Amino acid sequence: MHFVVNKVNYNPESYVVGGINAEPQEFPWQVSLEYNSPDVSWYHTCGASVISDEWVLTAAHCVDRSLDGAMYRCVVGEHDRSKVEGKEAIINVVRVIQHPQWDTNKIVNDVALLKLSRPINFSGNESHVRPVCLPDKQGVDDIVGTKCWATGWGHTKWR
Repeated sequence: MHFVVNKVNYNPESYVVGGINAEPQEFPWQVSLEYNSPDVSWYHTCGASVISDEWVLTAAHCVDRSLDGAMYRCVVGEHDRSKVEGKEAIINVVRVIQHPQWDTNKIVNDVALLKLSRPINFSGNESHVRPVCLPDKQGVDDIVGTKCWATGWGHTKWR
């Protein structure tokens, strides 16, 4: 598996506001990563992307390498996190792999892989879920400078 991550200027004090609401299943790779907190049970902690039937990609700052994968679960097929719409599937995480050079002080190599407890059924009851489209190693130069979408659950306007 090969990934290309470009270095970007990152300000941990900045926020993304001004997005638009997505249509249901418009971004079929979008995942809600949930953490099992003793205080509030399961809650959304970060977004993630389906990259294969058994693996999800997220940011390293979203997970704690010292915790067991069982502290996390992925909700695939999610659209509106405030209600059950019937397209969601909850899949437990069995393994968390942070980038070995993830550095919380420098905010570099901020990627992590999550191994799912079972494969996503792309042809069955989870056929509305799809892996994110990633370029192969040879196709990376073709996408440099092109526009892309950043997806997730956030605010469409400042509160």
